Amino acid sequence: MRNSLLGKMIGAHLTVIVIVFLTLFVAVSYLMEYYFHRAKERELVHNAAELAESLARFPDPVGPEVLAVIGTFQQFTGTTVWIVDSAGRIVTPSRDALERAGEVMAALAEETPAAVPAPGDFGLDGFISWRDWDPDTGQPLLSVAVPLRRDDAAGALYVHTPLVGVRSTIRAVRRLLVSAGLMAAGAAAVVGLAFAGRIAAPLHAMNRVVRAMAEGDWRRRVDVRSDDEVGRLGRAFNVMAERLAETIHQLSEEKQKMEAILSSMTDGVLFVDETQTVRMANAAAALVLNVPPADAPGRPLSAVAAHEQLPGLFAQVISHRTAVEATMTGANPEAGRTRTFRVHVAPVTDESGRIRGAVGLFHDDSETVQLQKLRREFIADVSHELRTPLTSVRGFLEAIADGVPRSEEEAGEYLRIAIDETARLQRLADALLEASSIALGGVAFEPVHVPLEPAVRTVVDRVMPQAAARGMTVEVDVPGGLRVWADADKLDRILLNLLDNALHYGRDGGRVTVAARSAGDFVEVSVEDDGPGIPEAEQPLVWERFYKVDKARRKAAGSGLGLVIVRQLVELHGGRVGLHSRPGRGSRFYFTLPVRAEARTGRG
Repeated sequence: MRNSLLGKMIGAHLTVIVIVFLTLFVAVSYLMEYYFHRAKERELVHNAAELAESLARFPDPVGPEVLAVIGTFQQFTGTTVWIVDSAGRIVTPSRDALERAGEVMAALAEETPAAVPAPGDFGLDGFISWRDWDPDTGQPLLSVAVPLRRDDAAGALYVHTPLVGVRSTIRAVRRLLVSAGLMAAGAAAVVGLAFAGRIAAPLHAMNRVVRAMAEGDWRRRVDVRSDDEVGRLGRAFNVMAERLAETIHQLSEEKQKMEAILSSMTDGVLFVDETQTVRMANAAAALVLNVPPADAPGRPLSAVAAHEQLPGLFAQVISHRTAVEATMTGANPEAGRTRTFRVHVAPVTDESGRIRGAVGLFHDDSETVQLQKLRREFIADVSHELRTPLTSVRGFLEAIADGVPRSEEEAGEYLRIAIDETARLQRLADALLEASSIALGGVAFEPVHVPLEPAVRTVVDRVMPQAAARGMTVEVDVPGGLRVWADADKLDRILLNLLDNALHYGRDGGRVTVAARSAGDFVEVSVEDDGPGIPEAEQPLVWERFYKVDKARRKAAGSGLGLVIVRQLVELHGGRVGLHSRPGRGSRFYFTLPVRAEARTGRG
């Protein structure tokens, strides 16, 4: 409480009270002492003057009458009376008393000679007064001397009275003052405490509100109940809190928007300060970090970067204050392949131009690079596929033109081979056109309820010669009651492409199985072979355009578009495709088709 505003106010209040009380106590004590002494002096002078006037009528200054009067006076007033002649000798009371008085007077004169006046030292007031101490009792005395004039001589009347009563009265009054002062101080302290509490209470309330706001509760406000300075301060505080809450809310919304934008970005964003300490990393920044992005802030970039050249790029940008771009490659443990990404790092400065760090943007170009590679391979493969039949056609035609065939039957065989190669070219061109037409939405789509088992067996019958040529068997496991909502021609194309793919990659003398099962609003159809299988890293790519599995697995060349056409046609129906394969254990391609039109809005 000593360091609180309430304690300081009470302390100041009590200090003022104590100072005022001490000042008043000293002043009142001095005035009381002066007043009582003066009153006692006036009373003593008055009584001494009346006694001197009475004694002046007696002829014998030490006669029995005088002694009787003095004795009565002393008894009623509690004083000691001396009659001193003009020579300064005490002539009354009794001789023993006179001797004792003489000794006292001598002692007084010896100790305080200036305090014992001579009989002729009366001033204009007609009396002399002084204060001293009784040498025997040590008590304070008040003494007055008045002139005693007689017809035959002149002298003085000395009257002494102890001040014990006056002193006792003064001490009693002082005790009363102290008691009253203490009670007044206590009352003042209570009033000051209440007054200070009324002033400090709103400030304490503000303190509680500030603490609550510091902990995130921006709804708290100060309860203002007065119109004084403290009340105006409380209202101003509430206005400030309201505006601050609005500002914090706006900043929070902006922060949430920024975080949502950063988290939804497919490109990685990484911000480091001027000391190359990571301050922010979005989820996509995992592309260049060896720790989860949420664990990166607060750690040195060199400790969390997955690429050795990355800290150097940021250091270069921070030191030279210029943006840089670079391309990096690195292994992707999850995909088991190399990733390629573009890096753009730019400096971050404040309004004064001081460098605050650098921000990096990372774009994964792995798919683009892979697609470009696949496109190049596809073009090479298509060129090869076109060159082979064209070369064959040209060779046989030139041979016929040069008269190489020795008979019409041999010439006819040359023409048949040329025609087959031309048909092969036609199939390749048709596959390219079909894939492009489906992608551009340029194909007719007329779905109806199609019985699945007859449709599957029709396609199986068409590929049986191809299967028999390699000693393979094709089994059908399709329940008779299954129906799908599909375009019959497109379903035929899907099944034909999958069976052709299975017969190409299945082992000689192996088995291909076509199966189907109900899956809620969809029917799942699968084509399974017992070929060499597909590596896990390549499985997501078999559905991509321009991609063909390793040629070492093929028995015959394909266009690399068959599975692309399957995926496009299945998605046109509202279904999905999938693949389960293990190297050396064969592959199982499957797709789903809806059982009714309404199911096309969902995904199987």
